[in-house]
Amino acid sequence: MDREIPKQTLLRERRKLLLKIAIVTTVVVVIIILLLNIFAQGIRADALQFSTVERGPIELTINTSGIVHPAVEEAVVSPISSRLLQVFHKQGDSVTIGTPLLQLDLLSTQSSYEKMKDQLQMRILEGEQREAQNASDLSNMQMNLKVMDMQIDQKRIELKNALRLDSLGGGTANTTRQVEMSLKVAELEREQLKLKIANEQRIARAQRNVKELEVQIAAKNLNEVGKVLDEAKLKAPRTGILTFINTQVGAQISAGMQVATVSDLSHFRIEGEFPDGYANRVSTGTPVLIKAGSQRLNGQVTLIAPTSKNGTLNCSIQITDSVVTGLRSGLKVELYLQTAKKHDVLRIGHAAFYKKAGSYQVWVRNGNEIERRKVTLGEASYEYIEVVDGLHEGDVVVLSDMAAHKDHLKLKLR
Repeated sequence: MDREIPKQTLLRERRKLLLKIAIVTTVVVVIIILLLNIFAQGIRADALQFSTVERGPIELTINTSGIVHPAVEEAVVSPISSRLLQVFHKQGDSVTIGTPLLQLDLLSTQSSYEKMKDQLQMRILEGEQREAQNASDLSNMQMNLKVMDMQIDQKRIELKNALRLDSLGGGTANTTRQVEMSLKVAELEREQLKLKIANEQRIARAQRNVKELEVQIAAKNLNEVGKVLDEAKLKAPRTGILTFINTQVGAQISAGMQVATVSDLSHFRIEGEFPDGYANRVSTGTPVLIKAGSQRLNGQVTLIAPTSKNGTLNCSIQITDSVVTGLRSGLKVELYLQTAKKHDVLRIGHAAFYKKAGSYQVWVRNGNEIERRKVTLGEASYEYIEVVDGLHEGDVVVLSDMAAHKDHLKLKLR
């Protein structure tokens, strides 16, 4: 027959069990803390990028960025205010020079052109009519002049006869004076007619010049409207790629509005900027290394803005490589403006943490550990950074970003 276990015995056994559980739990917690501490202060070596301090040259560069643009692009601008009726191409299409791109509503402009054309023809006909009228008037006056010459010759004969009769006693002095007076009046009338003919000729020439000038002005205006009408057909100004085109059919287009852009995407230029503090070290012709992804290209500065904006100077860069692939308009690229070269200096590979010359906390390898060390770094190129102080040739430096371990002085390598 079973006996009932005393309560004290049960309580004592329960205390022993709780003590064992507490001890086991404490040991597990301590082990976990130790492991976490070990792993927290350690780092995998294969996750880091190292560089050995060495001696060599450094091409000093200014690190900046730029945007790729087509070397040649031409805007298509509407010469008139009109409405967009039809679009023949879309953005990205290849076009050749003279290819129609857009169609505008040209009814009003065409009507104006035909009206000016009729006005020009009317001015030409008016000029021909005036020329014929002047020629007829001058011809009549020339004929009258010939008649007057004949009359004057006749009067001279009459005066000669009158003088001869008067000398023979068969005439009178009064008759002779009348004939002589009639001759002088006829001669004066002839001189007056000559002057009138000369004046009419000058007037005719002036009228002809005025009419010719009016015709020239009308023809010039007609040609200008014709040129505008031709330009309003909106054709491609060059062979290239459509990088922009207005596709809003029915939209109101104002005169001078850009409606398309044709670019030559076989050649590119780069628009970049750099701090104006380096203005004395950068000039036209400065070599530039261009990094577009994994691709590296060579170029040179061709233009520097004359004024600074927000502490930077804009610059244009021409790519000097003969073969360029993989670039796209609007692509952002890294630029390294090569301003000078230093020989036989301590250097390390370019690191992610480097911003500019100055003091840095870097991690240096020491066996199976890396330790933090204060160093002074100088100027840099796209590949190397100059070491001024704090490192020696042969030291191995961590190039990876170690900002997450800024509270540690040493870390074990695993």
